[in-house]
Amino acid sequence: MMELSKEKIMVVEDWLKRAESDYKIALLLGSDEEGDFFENACFHCQQAVEKFLKALIISRGGRFKKVHDLNELSEDLGGLSVPINIVLSNEDRDILNPYYIGGRYPGDRQPTYEDAQEAVKIVEKVKRFVEREAGLKGIKFDGSWWESV
Repeated sequence: MMELSKEKIMVVEDWLKRAESDYKIALLLGSDEEGDFFENACFHCQQAVEKFLKALIISRGGRFKKVHDLNELSEDLGGLSVPINIVLSNEDRDILNPYYIGGRYPGDRQPTYEDAQEAVKIVEKVKRFVEREAGLKGIKFDGSWWESV
């Protein structure tokens, strides 16, 4: 398993915390079938996946531009030999990508309860992949940073 410096671990953990926060917000907003917060739930699903992917890129020594496009982030992961496509398909990305902007403005198609539930399922697949299969739960610290200065 790859060893990461304290600084990199802190950045990865921050991205993971932010992703987890977006995921929890999506669950809250999208769980009420009678509610009217589905566009916000879907937005937070897109954000959660984006942040999980960014954590994974950083953990594998990669870099990314300040983008929100899940296709571009997936390409970055492919370049790092991370098989993200087995868990986040083109169809999944096509579902989530528009939620970054679409559905958040008057006149746009408004996501439904079913859309929010589908988006949450995609987040859950990515979350499991990032945490377990990609090994971010078991990151090994570079012990050198423990030494007092």
